[in-house]
Amino acid sequence: MSKPDLRISVISDVHVTHFGAGNKNLKNALAFHTKKLPKSDMFLFLGDIAYQLDSENDSVCKNIYTSNYDLILKTVSEELAEDTPRLFVLGNHEYPQNNTDPILTKKALDTWVSKLGQPPMEHVTLNGFHFIKYPTLSWSLESSFENERWAMNEINIALSADPGKPVFFLSHNALHNTVAHSGKEPHTFSEEFRRFLVQHPSVIHLSGHQHTHVLDDKAIYQEGFTSISAPV
Repeated sequence: MSKPDLRISVISDVHVTHFGAGNKNLKNALAFHTKKLPKSDMFLFLGDIAYQLDSENDSVCKNIYTSNYDLILKTVSEELAEDTPRLFVLGNHEYPQNNTDPILTKKALDTWVSKLGQPPMEHVTLNGFHFIKYPTLSWSLESSFENERWAMNEINIALSADPGKPVFFLSHNALHNTVAHSGKEPHTFSEEFRRFLVQHPSVIHLSGHQHTHVLDDKAIYQEGFTSISAPV
């Protein structure tokens, strides 16, 4: 079998807290990809890699932590070669648990950007393939029409630049009523955005959030575009 033009590894929802919970999941996932699978061209982290939680006993988080990011970056640097490309997508657990206070939400976003060194919205190319990163805006999975407009424009640019190649749209959450468990989630994307994706079968939407089992046959959904829910 010939080597594919692109091989990507996807990790989502490991939920690393400032008190260390979840880091073993991240370490095990990275070790599996690097030791059990062929070498990847890129690692995609589809949100909820960090988890802003005061403690396991508190349902509402009132602080923003940075030590969990330090732990994540240390683990990633230990398990991945330094030159391995990696993209981080902003999830809802990177914001404070059950808290939509605008000041704390802004602090959480600033912390994510400063620690990971990546913008929340980004158009990246690798091996001639295009990746469009799309952010979650708060704990409650908010999106925005302006961000959807940006994403549609970037997808059109990618399709025009490399027709015939798939374009990867990356977000933490899936569109409503697509992949497994997404019917339980709020309508965080507009119907206009969904119609746009339906009209572009070259788009592959990769998301996390649903904690989908790797063997779940509803992890893949097609409606013009293809949607894939990453396993934890």
